[in-house]
Amino acid sequence: GASLAEWLAIKSLASALFSSGLLFHQNGIGAVRRLPAAVARVPAHFAAGALLHASALSCRAAAFYSTGGSAALALLLISLCPFWAALLGRVVLGDVLPRRTVAALVAATAAAAIGVILPSKPAYRWMLLLSVEDEFAGARRSAMFALAAGLCLASLLTTSRSVTRYSDAPVVGLATIAGSATVGAASLPVALAGIWTAAPLTRSPEIAPRSPEIDRA
Repeated sequence: GASLAEWLAIKSLASALFSSGLLFHQNGIGAVRRLPAAVARVPAHFAAGALLHASALSCRAAAFYSTGGSAALALLLISLCPFWAALLGRVVLGDVLPRRTVAALVAATAAAAIGVILPSKPAYRWMLLLSVEDEFAGARRSAMFALAAGLCLASLLTTSRSVTRYSDAPVVGLATIAGSATVGAASLPVALAGIWTAAPLTRSPEIAPRSPEIDRA
């Protein structure tokens, strides 16, 4: 199968190309031309959006490629993104959260903690974040990457909502393209190097040495 670097390179570059076409199609050439000025008004938001999107892509890929990881658990933790987004909206943007949303946040956090802790041996549960020597280290590492991916996506959504207070231009959309392109550009040389070193070398057929008996004949 494809390596982590190969998957990141293909996925990220394809995402950047697709998102670029979608951005142009939805906003038109006029809005695209105004993007540099819009980015100049909120440079911190643009940089944060690009970094968060790049981190989300990398963490999600690492979660699924970690040896011993559970795809079901990784998907569970990544899908908690809406709950983290609600919590960040309350803390960062001052959103008012209904009681049912707060209850869902508590339940989601408890479920995530149980899902990460249960695969561990009882003797190692207190060392959940520190132990890397037992047989479940890969599963916990995958879970941590998945949790980080969900948090990055939630932070990206919060950043996008914050940008709308300053500009109606698709600044975060451009930031996600920049993040995808950055991950793709960083992964491509590693992927190509891996393919090159893994490819079998083409050699000329060796000619067997002539026997002295044949020369005397």
